[in-house]
Amino acid sequence: DIPDRGEKCSPLDRECLRGAPVFPCASECRRAERCTPSAWDDVATLSKMVTSGCDAVLYTILLEEDAEQIPSATTTIGADSLPYVGAGLAEDVEKRTQSRCNIAFVSDESPLVQRLRSEGEEYLEDENANEGSESGGGLPPLLRHGFWTVLPVPTPSSNTNAKSSASWMHAFDGTFVLEYLPKVSPGHFFGSSVRYAVYAAPSILLANIPKLLRRMEEGPPATADSGSGGFPENASTAIMLSAKRPACDPAQRGSTCASTWTRLEKNDALQSSMYNMIRVALRGDMLGGGLDPVIDSSVLVHSLREEDSRLFRCDFYGEAAQWGASSDERALEFIFSLHDLWSRAVSHWSGGKVWWNADGGSWTPGEEVEGDGGEEETVENQRRRLAESIGNAEKKQQEEKWMGILSATETQLFTHILPSEVMGIIHLDDHRR
Repeated sequence: DIPDRGEKCSPLDRECLRGAPVFPCASECRRAERCTPSAWDDVATLSKMVTSGCDAVLYTILLEEDAEQIPSATTTIGADSLPYVGAGLAEDVEKRTQSRCNIAFVSDESPLVQRLRSEGEEYLEDENANEGSESGGGLPPLLRHGFWTVLPVPTPSSNTNAKSSASWMHAFDGTFVLEYLPKVSPGHFFGSSVRYAVYAAPSILLANIPKLLRRMEEGPPATADSGSGGFPENASTAIMLSAKRPACDPAQRGSTCASTWTRLEKNDALQSSMYNMIRVALRGDMLGGGLDPVIDSSVLVHSLREEDSRLFRCDFYGEAAQWGASSDERALEFIFSLHDLWSRAVSHWSGGKVWWNADGGSWTPGEEVEGDGGEEETVENQRRRLAESIGNAEKKQQEEKWMGILSATETQLFTHILPSEVMGIIHLDDHRR
């Protein structure tokens, strides 16, 4: 059930009574006069100091209290790979320099952090490295694990008191969104010099981050005439991510794709049902609609330069937060689709063309999942439709996808969805099977 906000709001607080979210104080979406403190507050301040001087930041989040290592820190994929941001690490092992732009937020209670502290896996700040920077000097010794600078995050555990555990609680249902706050709302976690923030899950390696950042900076392919089907010169990419890889191959004989699907949890099911009702009203003009999301949020490349990009991130952070679901991917699909829908509408109303979408519609593999209405829903029919849905979605994933983002400036912003292989995403779980 959706919580009754009337029980949590002052009778005089109209904004709260109308359902306005109260964001964590560490979020770039919060209002200074009205936000909720959390365990992220001090960590965000330290992270901002550490990344002062970085142009781009790679970061990951590992808050499991039994974590013993970060998989991406202990895996090599080739001598020519560039899986981290900044210069090489060998020359600055004993000091903190401005190339320390690879941040791992790890549970303070984890065996990994305890081991790094006991074994002296730390490096000190160079006395002259931070002159004139946001850190102002005085950084504490920092832990290192592979190419990661590890920043411990206080997390609740069975050994802590209720007050400490309550620091994870949020005005929204669940704790997922608070735990993964930097993933979707990183603007207040890094130095003011940072233009791009690349989130990667702990079990993900990126083959060539400089190449990925160049693609992000280049943005949509510019042409002189947007009416010809190309992009104008003032177009820019706000966020880049990949399409989700099919979990199984429905074309193989004896495929068990349908049998591997499990029933959604309560909040996830409510969220999916609500989006499907909206999808029906929009005649399928939305991302998703299948049994699983069509986008993969294990890698997110954020642009921190534009104010409209920040507002866009706040849109999908607030959307994900209010559901208390176990994942953010369906919320991302919904907000991406909503922004694209209105961007196309504005372009049409102003007499322009939807030059970022040549076929005039959005990528909606969910349409293939719909039944024909007159066929009895047997297990065999469900398996057939699922196989067709996955097959069509896989075919769509071979193409790049651009989706419009509402903007109050002359710069048109976009979401860029790429195949996983094009982004150079390496799933370490696959290599360990």
